[in-house]
Amino acid sequence: MSGWDQYVQQVASMKGVEKVAIVGEYHDASTNAVQKSVWAKNNGFKDDAASIKCLTDLMDFQNNIPAFQEKGIYPEPNVKFMFVRPDENYIVGKKGQDSLYVVSFKQGVFVVTHNSEGAAGNILNTVNKLADHIRASYGA
Repeated sequence: MSGWDQYVQQVASMKGVEKVAIVGEYHDASTNAVQKSVWAKNNGFKDDAASIKCLTDLMDFQNNIPAFQEKGIYPEPNVKFMFVRPDENYIVGKKGQDSLYVVSFKQGVFVVTHNSEGAAGNILNTVNKLADHIRASYGA
């Protein structure tokens, strides 16, 4: 299990959490290009190139708020969440009773969906603390 998997499993074990992923980008020296990919995810999370692009675009969400308000957020293929509100390091989305949190850090985003059974404040607080730890530990 990679270090990223440990973060995902910690959040995935919380009540009401349905899907968790860490998606990011890195510079591939062999191709001299920026690569975008899923670094870790729980079993329920599905991805494709379009959803990975949508999620990595959220790394700079402060500059893209109008686009996300207009188009919504697609964390997975054909799964749309409405943009609800931004904060300094995260955004909140809604789809029916389900919520989406995307917490950004320098090289990626922590993506969490949860149903109404979960304590939203506890989940968001945990993800924010893990993202703070990632920022401090990895400079990410």
